[in-house]
Amino acid sequence: MTFHLPDNFKDEIGAPLLCAGVTVFAPIKRNYNPNHNVAVIGIGGLGHLAVMYAAKLGMKVTAFTTSFGRKDEVLSFGASNLSSSIDLESLKKEEGKYDLVINTLHTGDEKVFNAH
Repeated sequence: MTFHLPDNFKDEIGAPLLCAGVTVFAPIKRNYNPNHNVAVIGIGGLGHLAVMYAAKLGMKVTAFTTSFGRKDEVLSFGASNLSSSIDLESLKKEEGKYDLVINTLHTGDEKVFNAH
């Protein structure tokens, strides 16, 4: 896929969308269905873009996070719901609800991957 970039394109502004943005946009677009429920795990650089893209495409998005301290911010990205990515009881309640799961966590995130 190629895109024409305008002459006044600023790399420092556009680069995140052309790298991180495409990383999460591609699977969302490939699996797009406006009736899908989408889970986005990890609301950092990639995750916040995934929430925004999926919401703008009309999907219902639940953002999974380790902290609810940014709840208002995450909801402003377009998430319909916020859920814990580390509370096992909360995770059990979410089981089977999603048509698409976008996991933006790195495998070294021990808080999530080593939860018992």
